[in-house]
Amino acid sequence: MIEQLEHAIAAGDRQQAMAIIGDLSQQQNTPHAQISLVNLCLKQGFYDLSVECFAKAADEEAVAMQVIALVNEPSFRDNIPLATAFLHAAHTAQPDNLQLIITLSDHLLATEQYQAAEKLLSDTLTRRPHAEVLARLAEAYYRQQKLHDAKACATLGVEFAAGNPKSYINLAVIEKALANLPEAARQFSKALELDPENFFAHINLSHLSLMCGEFELGWQENEWRWQDRHCIQESIPLPLWQGEQSQQLHLLLWADQGLGDQIMYLTLLERLECQITVKVDPRLVPLLPKTIQALPTPYTGDYSEFDAHLSLGSIPKYLIHSFNDFSPVSSFLVSDFCTEKSRGPNQRIGFSWRGGRYGTERENRSIAFDYWHTLTQIPGVQWVNLQYDTSAQERQLLAELGVETPDIDLKADLVEQAKCLLALDSYIGVDNSTLHLAGALGVTSTLLLPAVADWRWFTESKHCYWYQSVTINRLLPLTDSNKDEIQALLTPRALQQD
Repeated sequence: MIEQLEHAIAAGDRQQAMAIIGDLSQQQNTPHAQISLVNLCLKQGFYDLSVECFAKAADEEAVAMQVIALVNEPSFRDNIPLATAFLHAAHTAQPDNLQLIITLSDHLLATEQYQAAEKLLSDTLTRRPHAEVLARLAEAYYRQQKLHDAKACATLGVEFAAGNPKSYINLAVIEKALANLPEAARQFSKALELDPENFFAHINLSHLSLMCGEFELGWQENEWRWQDRHCIQESIPLPLWQGEQSQQLHLLLWADQGLGDQIMYLTLLERLECQITVKVDPRLVPLLPKTIQALPTPYTGDYSEFDAHLSLGSIPKYLIHSFNDFSPVSSFLVSDFCTEKSRGPNQRIGFSWRGGRYGTERENRSIAFDYWHTLTQIPGVQWVNLQYDTSAQERQLLAELGVETPDIDLKADLVEQAKCLLALDSYIGVDNSTLHLAGALGVTSTLLLPAVADWRWFTESKHCYWYQSVTINRLLPLTDSNKDEIQALLTPRALQQD
């Protein structure tokens, strides 16, 4: 039978090969034999059959536990349904193994299968109450905006693990989402009492403090961002700038965070009374005003032409001490392109619907793509897709709906993206770098946010502290109760009057 299998594989006869493997699986029903067949199936791409073979071997706990390492392999990370199927097979065979339950729930949460995670964890909780199960069930509820259920789980989690700072952080994040900001601050403080070096407690307390206008504490705590692996760090042989202002001073500022933050913090540089050179994302350099020069790339000098340096993310602590210190810019980036707005009968309105680098942010910084189908129902508008990571499938669906997608790389070419924005009558979108670019170019824009959003937008209902041309509307997440309100917002005023 082995020779027949080898011949079928060599001949490319998938059906015959799978039939032989199925027979072997029935005849040699031992864990060792099944695992050999699993490996063979995976190598040949017989994924459904590989799950069947693994399920037969997973009655042995040691075999089932192998799935924890297996699903971290690149081939499994790139095949979410396969990883999910293997984890479910292991859990079915070992339903009371807490480590498998936690691994499966983490996978479901990471792949945005929130309802499946909720069911798994709820069922587990009835049989085996545990702090880790409560924490993940709270997250599953949180991701689905079931905030009161999430709070109940997180509160129980504190009782189960009162000595674990993570329990208080989980509860604080949910209290913040519920707009219970003082209570959120108390819970972050409790976490820090238990673990004074806890990065997550410090950085979350920073964001909460900044949102509430407690800038001294907020900027101080924000220095904990250096423990974030996403934070860019530079080793520059210069003294750190301490906030002194002098026209003779040559200051080097360098980007430590993402594109949106770079644009946002660059708007503050108009207040500095010194010569400025910046090291920022190369995509931004062509858009910088003439008053700001960029460090050449690659830089081969020894930094002797500069007097001091500082990261862009640390600039606000010297300039923003209260809300009165903000001065929204009308137009900061270069916008002297030969770009004219369309003179056709239809208004051109750009939009994007997705933002958020981390999974926990996406629910607050995105609108389900399906909802934007309603845009095509508004007469007199040519909608322009400016979502920089639009998939091929999304592009096709938008094209079928009459939505225009510029034939440029919106992520790589900011100059062309800027030209697209400047040619619009207006722009509407969520919290992402395109919104920051639109605001810095002075494009009339509407930012859609939840009631409690990222600290950068503070708590004002409509006012934007960074950009004059941006109006905030706190209408997310989208629900049946506010669909009409968002639809009215999407409809241009002139058309509403008609």
